[in-house]
Amino acid sequence: MTRTSRRGTCSVGMGFTCPPKFFHCSFLGNSADQRQLPPCDIPVSCSVLLDRMGAGGAHCFDILLCGLSNLEEYDFKNFKGKLSDAERPYKIPLCKLENADVPTLANLMIQHFDRKQAVTTTKRILRDLHLKEALNIMIEKAKKLSKAKGKKSLEKKPKSHPAKNTGQNTGSCKNQRTKNEMIKEPFVAKVIKVTKPLKYRYSDGKRKQVFHALVLNASAKTRIKIFDAEKHPLFKKNKTIEISNYYKKEGYLQVVKHSICEIKEEELVIPKKMHKDAVKRTRIEDIWEMPEKSYVDGTFTVKEKRLGKGYTCFTVTDDTGEIEVMVFDEVGNVKAAEGDKLQLTWFKRNVFNSKLQLKSEMHSRIQVKKQRKK
Repeated sequence: MTRTSRRGTCSVGMGFTCPPKFFHCSFLGNSADQRQLPPCDIPVSCSVLLDRMGAGGAHCFDILLCGLSNLEEYDFKNFKGKLSDAERPYKIPLCKLENADVPTLANLMIQHFDRKQAVTTTKRILRDLHLKEALNIMIEKAKKLSKAKGKKSLEKKPKSHPAKNTGQNTGSCKNQRTKNEMIKEPFVAKVIKVTKPLKYRYSDGKRKQVFHALVLNASAKTRIKIFDAEKHPLFKKNKTIEISNYYKKEGYLQVVKHSICEIKEEELVIPKKMHKDAVKRTRIEDIWEMPEKSYVDGTFTVKEKRLGKGYTCFTVTDDTGEIEVMVFDEVGNVKAAEGDKLQLTWFKRNVFNSKLQLKSEMHSRIQVKKQRKK
């Protein structure tokens, strides 16, 4: 069987365009696996390169886009079918996949998995479906980005002069550490949710304020932690905001006093489905599907409460399951009983002793909604 590819000019630099909007219908099951095709053998070195570039995260979307955009309609449907058949916790619900085009699917995979897992899963499914051409395109894109990254790092590396041999070890771990670099490029997004400023106790004993925001752009939803309460009026729900001079942390952006925030007059257009997915209520079964160390907001019902030394452990439930919530220090100083609702903000998904739980951090917030008396 001969498959042709749509070729043309591509904005991501691989010489391919995304296929036109697909006509979606029911998936074709595993019929692709029944075709008599030769095995898809990829060199180990290329496979490792794909994983490494996926783990880096910066170019994950470009790599996925180049691989998926070369698929024919038939193969694209089967690819999505494989995603919905994946074993937990890497299964994506079928309802989210049915109407997804190539860019939407790439963003969905990045949101649903961590970046490395998104590339690894794509690689595995393409190999299972014997789609060697698409897999080779991903590898070529990864090679190109890897070379560009290496060239850029060489240009930035300052010239060094041989050190004099004094017989002493002048190296220092402290001097070799790299500080978090401030990002000056503007980040534009639509504010979906914002909390009230929260007081917390800093390591020096002083009380400070922080608030959280959830924003959304055409790429993905992003969490932001803001350490300047004076910027709170700028984060208005459903308004477009531009942020510069911020820092990128694991799983969120950090805005501080010298960061620049500005409300934009022009409205940022977000696809309705992306907006709906971003604001929907978090369920416990959704937490199982989230990447490790994700941050979670949600409201759940208290089933059980246990007090420990320096912590409070809640078992909370909803109509999809139950999960433990570990609350430490003064964050846990709340009066909650069985049947009350706990509204959690900025709790971290954590696995302890092979058991999934939510864990509070310094800037977490917990509010109690008392059960109504009958």
